[in-house]
This record gives sequence, structure tokens and C-alpha cells, in this order.
Amino acid sequence: MLVSASARPLAVVGEVFAVDSTGFSTSGFTKWFDEKYNVNRIKADWMKCHALVGTRTHCVVAVEVLEKDSADSPQFKGLVAKAAESFRIREVSADKAYLSLENMEAVVDCGGTPFIAFKANSTGGKGGIFERMFHLYSMNRDAYMNRYHQRSNSESVFSMCKAKLGDAIRSRTDVAMTNEVLCKLVAHNICCLIMSQIELGIDPAFDVPAEAAKPAPQPAPVAVAADDFDPRDFRFSD
Repeated sequence: MLVSASARPLAVVGEVFAVDSTGFSTSGFTKWFDEKYNVNRIKADWMKCHALVGTRTHCVVAVEVLEKDSADSPQFKGLVAKAAESFRIREVSADKAYLSLENMEAVVDCGGTPFIAFKANSTGGKGGIFERMFHLYSMNRDAYMNRYHQRSNSESVFSMCKAKLGDAIRSRTDVAMTNEVLCKLVAHNICCLIMSQIELGIDPAFDVPAEAAKPAPQPAPVAVAADDFDPRDFRFSD
């Protein structure tokens, strides 16, 4: 709740988002015996942080902190739905780990356009939004990838957070470790809010209700030629 609340004042400038995950090392270790090499091995444990971030403001809009083996793709829909409570979703980009029809539909249901990287063996056989985005990717790959590569901003967010606040957590229990990661993200969002206040001239207001923080929806633009690609021109409702 605090992570979402600290990002909410940036809803007036945040419409494009990226999803990714990262790890924070803990004070615990996993030990095992490697039978192949007949030696004892040890490796630090970590917590996995799944986050949806704003590509312009670099704030963390929605987050899930889970154990280290948690899969990426199942967290996508929940993160997008949480962000849609306070932000208008225009685009969401993600890497191949999040590629699925369900994830694409989750973005479209929120009024946005999904830009998820396709695998080498992907086809449009699944139909629906998956097929339409695959054809868009096939026919106008450069424009598609230009939108997709905004995903790199999620790596910037994780780098910023770890550089300022550290990439390790010192708590020992699961609840405390989760809270420590979330505290790092709240502190990171406050730094982004201060930066946006100075650079973008935003007047932050934390007492604004979530619905009021959303920018007003814009009318659908007129379709343009393929060489004038704009993701706002692609709407997938029948």
C-alpha cells in the first residue's frame, strides 16, 4: 500500500510501464553436497521482487516480493491490475518470460497496448490479441521493438534502488525480509518523486483519491499509416 501511495502523485505523467523482476540477497545460505565433484557448496539465499515501474519517472507502481523460485509470468496480471487502480495504462512492455495470451489480455482490459517480446518459435496461432500483436511485430518490427525496449527502464530502476539503498537485506524472518525490500522501494519512490517535482514541475498530493489521480482518458486518435506508427492507434476492442 505504501509503495503504491508513494507513486500515486506521479499518475499525471505516468502512462507507460515495464515489468521485470530482480533479487535481493539475504543473510541466509543454502548448503548442499555436489556429488559430481565430491565437494560441499554454499550459496546465498535471496528474495525475488516482481515490480511494475514507470518508464518516464522510474517509480515503482506495483510490487510483489516472493521467495526466490517464484515464476515471473504469473505475477504479471496482478501487477497490471494494481497499477490500473491509480494510473491510466497506455503501454506495458516486458521480456519473453511474460509472453502469454492471458498477460496480453490483462493489458488490453486496462485500456493499454502490450509490447512483450516474442520467442523465436512464436506464431499467431493462439488468436485474439496475441495474433494481432504478432502480426504487428512481423510487419513493423523496428517500430514494435522501439516500444518494447522501454523495458530497459526497469533495469535502470533496480540499479538505482540498489546503488542508493543496497542490494542486500539483513532481516532473518520471511515477513521482515519482505518488509525490508518494500521499505527500500518506498524510499526509492520518494527519491523519484522529489526528482520529478523538480524536473517536471509536479505538485505532489498524497491525499488525492486513487480515481482522482488518474489523468482523464483521451479520445481514440484517427488511424495512421504503418510508417507513422503510434501505439495509441491500435485498439483491440471489437
